[in-house]
Amino acid sequence: MILLVDSLALDDLAEAERYYAEHAGLEVAQRFVAEADRVLALLGTATPNASSAFDGGARFRHLRLRRFPYWVVFEDLAADRRMVWAIAHEARAPGHWRARTGAR
Repeated sequence: MILLVDSLALDDLAEAERYYAEHAGLEVAQRFVAEADRVLALLGTATPNASSAFDGGARFRHLRLRRFPYWVVFEDLAADRRMVWAIAHEARAPGHWRARTGAR
C-alpha cells in the first residue's frame, strides 16, 4: 500500500504536537506523535478493520487515535494507494479538511 500524506495533514500534526507540548508537556506531545505514527503505519499496510466511514459517506474513512481526541481522515484512491487528508480534532472545526479534497 502506498500511503500519501497531504502537507496540510502534516501541518495538523505539527500544530497538535505544539499544543500538547505547551499545555500538557513534552512527554504528552511525544506520546501524541508516537500514536499518530502508529496509526499512519497501520494505514500503510492494509485496510484497517477499525476504520469507519466519515460523516456517513463512503469516500472518506477515519481511524481514531488512542488516548487523544483526534482522527486520521483518509481516502482510498486506488487498490494500492491511500491519501491521508487530515489529522483532525474530533470537536474543533469539524469538516475543515474537506476543502483540501475538493469535496463539498
